[in-house]
Order: sequence, then structure tokens, then C-alpha cells
Amino acid sequence: MNKKGISLIVLIITIVVIIILATAVIVTLARTNVIENATEAVKDVGESYEKATINTIVTGSNATINGKKPSTSNPVIPVGFKAVETDDATWTDANSDGKPDGWNDGLVIADDDGNEFVWVPVDGTTVPYAKNFTYPSDYGATSSNTSDVPASEMPTFPSGVDERTQITKYGGFYVGRYEAGKPSGVTNTSGKPVSKKDATVWTGINYTDSNARAQELYSSDTNVKSGLLTGTSWDTVCKWISNLGKSVVDSRTWGNHSDSESPANVEGAGTKQVTGFSEYWKAKNIYDFAGNTWEWTNEEACSTFRVRRGGNCDFSGGSSRYPASFRGSLNASNTNDLLGFRLMLYIM
Repeated sequence: MNKKGISLIVLIITIVVIIILATAVIVTLARTNVIENATEAVKDVGESYEKATINTIVTGSNATINGKKPSTSNPVIPVGFKAVETDDATWTDANSDGKPDGWNDGLVIADDDGNEFVWVPVDGTTVPYAKNFTYPSDYGATSSNTSDVPASEMPTFPSGVDERTQITKYGGFYVGRYEAGKPSGVTNTSGKPVSKKDATVWTGINYTDSNARAQELYSSDTNVKSGLLTGTSWDTVCKWISNLGKSVVDSRTWGNHSDSESPANVEGAGTKQVTGFSEYWKAKNIYDFAGNTWEWTNEEACSTFRVRRGGNCDFSGGSSRYPASFRGSLNASNTNDLLGFRLMLYIM
């Protein structure tokens, strides 16, 4: 009887100890979660995002389609812009996976004046932010003799915002859906370009003026800024497009070239056309990246020489001539009726 009493007491003590230990573990886990949640809350300070509505201009603070933090597959929509539905890419989340269905298909945003830009998702793996010197060039382009221009020549933004910072923060960047258009009444040394369909392509402009005009579009805006593409961003777009299955080293089937092939050999191919002239001259919702006109970029070859990219309608888009990925060196003062530029959008 005495032994049974002792065993019962030992059992009770054991149960009490287990309960105390279990309680301690639960409290510890709860405290850990509180700390983690508090840490996440600190990280989120100043990083709240509105939930965007398709075709409605975003106001107040930058937005995403689901109101969550932006990422490669959840593009940021800046204040003053709206998400635009297209036949090729949709912002809706029909499968409820927490991201727009068309995040990798060329999502489009537009400002209240109708200037349009396309989201280029940069995940660092399938689409890295990097230059590619294997592309066709009219000179021996290498990492040692060509680079994106110094920061002093790039657009100056608050808090040292630059291209790489933008991509790291948001998981991608926006590029002009169209070549820069020239509104009537503006000159090469004044006025703002447009990024709109059916505009007259702004050509006959040198590097210095195209760089200044590219920055002018949103010069007084506190939410976004604009500038020329760099060589790195151009190559990044090329990589993204090539993932679609379109060749960027022989773009005759999707660009306006002198020898465009089906389905790009529409009536009008081989001559300069207005922006967005043909649905067959686009990839990932970006028009005329392969042809129509060459485009100035913020890439320098050496000294006063800057780099033009892509091809144009006067020449072949084949691998040995001027395809979408082509890199060519020109003096910054050069002008040509088949040389224009394209805008890149920077989000503050």
C-alpha cells in the first residue's frame, strides 16, 4: 500500500513537471512570434501600398493589384498611373494565386495623358539584370571598352535612386511601350516626348538632346522620373523577349526591317512608320523594339561615343546586320533620320 502511494505521488509530480515545461515552451514560442511580427512590422513602416483598380489612376501612394508589397510577379503601379488591360496581358488574378495572371506577358500601365509603359520582370535567374556582349556589334564591344554612362550623366533622382536600386526594390522596371514620339511644335532642344501609339517617331536627334528630352517628360513629377534605357536594361529586355521564343539576334519575323519575313512583312515594312504601326512588330507588348528606328541608349563606347541599339527599317534584321540586340557606336553629336530613342520609367 505504501509503495502504491509513493508511485502515485511520483506520477502526479511527473505530470505537473510536464505541464510546467509545456507551458514554458508555448510562452516562448508566443514571445518569439510576437518579436518576429514586430520585426516585420518595423520593416513595413513607410512601405504600405494601395490596392489598385484596373483603369483607375492611382492616388495617395504607390499600389499593386492586390495591395501587397511589389515583387517581380506583383508589379508596382506608381501614383499618377493606372493598370491597363490588353489582349496580351491581364492584371486580373483569376486563379487567386496572389499575383496578376499576365505578370510575365507585358503588363501595361498608363499615365493620365495616355503615355504607356510595359513591366519587365527581373527575377535574377531566368531574366538577370546583365549585359550580353555576344550580341551583334559594329565594333568589338566588351565589358572593358563599353559601359553605362557615369552617374553624373544619368538622371539625378532623390536619395541616390538609380536603375539597379529600382530593380532590387521592385523586382523589375518599366520601359516605354513605344518609341519616343515627337508632338507637333516641339524641337530637339525643348519639349516633352510621348510614349503613345500612332505618334511620329522622334528621330534626327543627337544623344545629348535625346537624353535631355527623355528626362523632361516627368521632370516636375515627384512620383516618377524618366530617362533613356541603359545598355544593361536593353540587354535585360532582350533576354526577357528571347525567353518568349523570339530571336533577338535575327528579328526579321517580328521587326520592321528591309527584309522582314512572315508575319512581320506587312504592307509598309521596310519604311519608317508611326509608333505601334503593326501588331506583328511587337514582343511582350513592346512595339518596334526590333526595328523601325535605331535607338540611343545611356551606354558609352569610348570618349564622346555613345551606343545605339536595335535595328531599323532600312537594313536587314538578320544575325549579321541589325537585329533587336544590335549594339552600334556613334559620336554623341550624330543625327540620323532613322535614329531615335525610348523611355525608361523610374519610380520614386
